[in-house]
Amino acid sequence: MEKEKRSKVKSHIFIGIICILLTVGGLYYFGFKAEKGPYNDLKLKLVGEVLDINAGKILFYKSQYKMLPERLEDINKMNPDIKYFPGDPWGTEIFYARNLGDGTFELRSAGPDKVFDTLDDIGRDY
Repeated sequence: MEKEKRSKVKSHIFIGIICILLTVGGLYYFGFKAEKGPYNDLKLKLVGEVLDINAGKILFYKSQYKMLPERLEDINKMNPDIKYFPGDPWGTEIFYARNLGDGTFELRSAGPDKVFDTLDDIGRDY
């Protein structure tokens, strides 16, 4: 009788561990790896936030140095604690084009396909 109880408890623990692993694995896959799925809409919203946050840091740099940074990495020169987001939610580096002719700049994500200059690119001029 005691042996049956222990065996039953062990099987429940084993099933619980398997369920946890499947849940974590599924969240990781759909959250970070899958190009389509339940989190794709959130990634599309997030990329806009990433672009806006980086733009704010670039504008702060411009207010301090009276010019746009040459590269995104230059933002850290004025204060190492001011970090920028180098990549989008799909793991592609953010494209930065400075001085579009009137002192503005562009930030762009390659989008879900991770390829620049395609229809799913997400970009903004600031």
